[in-house]
Amino acid sequence: MWDYDRIKEEAKARGVPVTDLIALSPSNDPGELTPDYIAGLVDGEGCFELGVVRNDGGHRYGWAPRPRFCIAQRDAIPLLHLVRAYFGCGRVHERMPGRNHEMGDYMIESRIQILATGLAVLDTLPLRIKAKEYRIWKVAVLMLGERKRWHSAEVYRDYLDLRDAINPGKGRRRKVDTELLRQAVNDKERTHVEL
Repeated sequence: MWDYDRIKEEAKARGVPVTDLIALSPSNDPGELTPDYIAGLVDGEGCFELGVVRNDGGHRYGWAPRPRFCIAQRDAIPLLHLVRAYFGCGRVHERMPGRNHEMGDYMIESRIQILATGLAVLDTLPLRIKAKEYRIWKVAVLMLGERKRWHSAEVYRDYLDLRDAINPGKGRRRKVDTELLRQAVNDKERTHVEL
């Protein structure tokens, strides 16, 4: 049995609410999170996403690049809070609270947080299964860099190429087809040249 004072001190040290640690029983408490433990989570449950979001008003081509890193877990919300504390950035999103099981995601969606903190932590992890995806994702994130850089047609096309390389989408359909995005770039460039 855990005593409350020890749990309270541990929660403070890890930067998580006391209730999150109470939910961890001694049998499933990961203890001190190590790079190997986090690498296992990333390799097993992590996702390096190179997405796009509709943005008619703020982006030249109508679709803005949105890189994102996330780890999804079922019935392990307290663990996700510990992962968030380990990274020092991002957020935990709880899906379907109150059901017979809880699903949650730890995610870093802010390009600023990814560049400032996320890459530094991810670079220290001994990834095996997702190492290739991480390298492709990292190139895309660094390529986007500052906000105005991704308004360039060349950078946008390169981003779409990396998006296809990280997840070719075999056997499934993307929410936003890459050819539609390429056509948006071509149309905008054609209009710009004609003016």
